[in-house]
Amino acid sequence: MVKKVYESKRITLPEALAYLRKRLEHDEEDASYYQRIALEHAQEFSKLPAKQARILVEKLIEDFRLSEVSAISVVNVLPDTIDELRAVLGSEGRPMTTETLYEMLNAISEVVTMEIDEDADDLSFETDI
Repeated sequence: MVKKVYESKRITLPEALAYLRKRLEHDEEDASYYQRIALEHAQEFSKLPAKQARILVEKLIEDFRLSEVSAISVVNVLPDTIDELRAVLGSEGRPMTTETLYEMLNAISEVVTMEIDEDADDLSFETDI
């Protein structure tokens, strides 16, 4: 049966994980093959809670004027070095100074190490996605 897409929204891998967990929390047995594969992938490669991931995306867009796609890519990879960050931002299409990249790495580190309420990670997906 073909499903109709009413809306699409770009989300980070941690947000996808939170969404899949919420959707499958009661009926994981009824999950489709693709949902189980997506859940396993998200569990293995997510590096942040969904709330922190969204905060970091917004910070990268606002403070460094990254595109949403680039900001989401940075959050999904969480680069540790300038070279990794340059590789992730290769599609951004504009040169960035080394100083700006160091500032970006510091901003990433700040958000990654910030304390968040575990219950605050529960995102409202019915209205957001």
